[in-house]
Amino acid sequence: MIVLLVAAISAPIGLVIGAISGYFGGWVDKVMMGVTDIFLSMPKLIMALAFVAALGPGIENAIIAIAITAWPAYARIARAETLTFRNAEFIDAIKLQGASPARIIINHVLPLCTSSMIVRVTLDMAGIILTAAGLGFLGLGAQPPLPEWGAMISRGRAFILDQWWVATMPGFAIIVVSLGFCFLGDGLRDILDPKNEASHEPETARNRRFARHLPHHQGDVEVVKGISFDLGRERLAIVGESGSGKSMTGRAILKLIRSPGRVTANKFTFDGIDLNKQSERQMRKLRGARISMVMQDPKFSLNPVLSIENQIAEALRTHQKLTRKELDEKVLHMLDQVRINDPARVAKLYPHEVSGGMGQRIMIAMMLIPEPDLLIADEPTSALDVSVQAQVLDLIDNLIREKGMGLILISHDLNLVANYADRVLVMNAGEIVEQRDASDLQNATHPYTQGLLNAMPRLDETREQLPTLDRTQWAAT
Repeated sequence: MIVLLVAAISAPIGLVIGAISGYFGGWVDKVMMGVTDIFLSMPKLIMALAFVAALGPGIENAIIAIAITAWPAYARIARAETLTFRNAEFIDAIKLQGASPARIIINHVLPLCTSSMIVRVTLDMAGIILTAAGLGFLGLGAQPPLPEWGAMISRGRAFILDQWWVATMPGFAIIVVSLGFCFLGDGLRDILDPKNEASHEPETARNRRFARHLPHHQGDVEVVKGISFDLGRERLAIVGESGSGKSMTGRAILKLIRSPGRVTANKFTFDGIDLNKQSERQMRKLRGARISMVMQDPKFSLNPVLSIENQIAEALRTHQKLTRKELDEKVLHMLDQVRINDPARVAKLYPHEVSGGMGQRIMIAMMLIPEPDLLIADEPTSALDVSVQAQVLDLIDNLIREKGMGLILISHDLNLVANYADRVLVMNAGEIVEQRDASDLQNATHPYTQGLLNAMPRLDETREQLPTLDRTQWAAT
């Protein structure tokens, strides 16, 4: 009983402290880990003896004393786990739905830390049992007539020569139970880890002189600079090479640039709302509900330990008050809208159980279920086979038209955006170098755009070698 109560008290405390510390970082992390390190620097048994001496002998005080000494190790493990995925794409996807830090920690971070925490708790059971037995041996643990192994060994010392089994059997029980907890932990880890289971068009957004800054030893560097465009309920494409600032522009619209980066703009509005003046709490009300973003690769954008239905319903739980039945109905309807067969079965699956194409459809469902006014699709087909790409793009295009939404399509493929966009912005080195109607893209005048078009192969290709970009042509533009 002592072991179970200690684990029930210390493990949740350490889990929460470690998750909060790892997720927020900065001064929160320094303060929490500083306190944790102070506890870790002292031997557990000595600390437990000190606390019991101060609180007085008794089973309740022994449980409290051992729990106080046990939580720091769990906090360290939870922090380490959180640091590995706090900047993962699936966490960004949840932020895009408008979830608060508390919701992210409770619903997404803590479940990911649980598996390793269970293993650590079971491995610590032996230490907890020995500490409890040590306190009982010294008469500071459970008091007679309550049975306790440490107290039994202490009393059995008087009979060790004539009746050796009186002291030996409690010691043997400690060994057997400790091993049993270790085997139990391995089994629970395997069970709890799901990866082991098989009309009028109002203006939507406007950016004027938009920039994203990153600190450098020589001062701030503008990695995306001078961006300026208007967007109504239309389809706008942003194209360019990798590293040109396309994805950064999409994230900056949602103000999801990680520190120490920052966004500045002379004018930055969405449907009359000045985004420059919106706090993080106010931005969470817009993310997901009014502006959504489809990430590139569903393998990294979906939480591996949550079922599909829970992840799709996250935005609805964040922004709307719905019953469980209403949530289930909306989730199944959205899965049907993105053309997934047998929605009821798929809703119960986990991300590792679906294909890449189905995962991307699920990501689209996640971002469209709250019916936002603007959808940012960041290379939504980059991780898909060619045969699936057209299906996903047709799906996005149909849903955008049906719901009357605005679309920002980020892509490398000029031919693709010419078919699925109304206007095209061409970006290079963090700047927009050309804006054209998609139907007029072949008549582009900027050397960079012409170079991209010329470098694309054609069905009636006669050139022996595709040309490469001659960057000297626009270096001075």
